Amino acid sequence: MNRNVAEVARAPKQRGTQRVEGTAWTDSELRAFLRAAAGHRYFPILWLAANTGMRRNELIGLKWTDIDFTRQRLALNRGLVAVGYEVHETRGKTKTARRNIALDLVNDTTVVDVCFNRIVRRSNVPRVRFHDLRHTHASLLIADGVPIKVVSERLGHAHPSFTMHTYQHLLPGMSSAAAERFATLVADASR
Repeated sequence: MNRNVAEVARAPKQRGTQRVEGTAWTDSELRAFLRAAAGHRYFPILWLAANTGMRRNELIGLKWTDIDFTRQRLALNRGLVAVGYEVHETRGKTKTARRNIALDLVNDTTVVDVCFNRIVRRSNVPRVRFHDLRHTHASLLIADGVPIKVVSERLGHAHPSFTMHTYQHLLPGMSSAAAERFATLVADASR
């Protein structure tokens, strides 16, 4: 009996590439950057990246129909990626990549990067990558006490545990703040 063992074989798991540690701006550095970007023709995409934590491919994949101005929500359903010299639509990095993001309202990726880097130099803030707007968004939310689950949903992470692992370096300082808040609660209750 002939049997093809390849039919039951499983491919080895791919090892992840070396992770690049994200850098985040402070809230004042982000404000300085956005002031420097104001009036630029790519300001809307930079503002949206900073205020939602969206990935670059998600930003350039947006369509006007994705925005619900009445409910102030943005529906992420796709992203655009360049493979070779062709642009392709993708359904997202993870199952949870398709998501809705609440907004506080008011197409070429290399052009966006060039524009971003010029504005960073002009705004006199630490040099970061475009993707670090996503880390800045998450870091500022976590530092302000927004629950990890909410931050994870906004970023489209598959699991809150991934968000926790990625941003755990922010949590030690938050522990002492939590102790101080709890002490205030107990002191108020004993009066």
